[in-house]
Amino acid sequence: MTESVCIKKLNTNEKLLYKEDLILLFRELSCSAEHSLNYYIDYPENYAIFGLFISEDNLIGCAIIEDQGIHLTLYNLVIKKIYQNRGYGRILLNNIELMLAREFKSLGVQELDMMLSCKYDVINFYFKNGYKEISKINRIIINEGENAYQEELILIKHLVAV
Repeated sequence: MTESVCIKKLNTNEKLLYKEDLILLFRELSCSAEHSLNYYIDYPENYAIFGLFISEDNLIGCAIIEDQGIHLTLYNLVIKKIYQNRGYGRILLNNIELMLAREFKSLGVQELDMMLSCKYDVINFYFKNGYKEISKINRIIINEGENAYQEELILIKHLVAV
């Protein structure tokens, strides 16, 4: 990884500016969350989108976070395929955790929890980054009229303000 990296919380104008890039990123990865992207962008008071950029304006990844008061929920963390397995996901996740801990500390909150649900194929990434399993859920997946269940894990990490 030789490129310089920039992580920023997108403001409302930046969300609109990078909307097409975000949609393409989700499509490239066949993310089920693409349909929710408009919701995340249209309701900025509930959701924060963090962009991972290289070379100033080249968006290569993002994460979507919902502030639910007593805890945060990480909905998606996605990195373009050509940049995967090169440490960018870890950089994005670690920096978001640090940025959020600082932001909440400025509001007087000393500790908070980050939660997420994930499939088994990415579980080791989150375990390596300090997340712990707290439960399992079965999600119903409807595909071409057929119903199937997919087991996901609910993970949590306790963040302390720095």
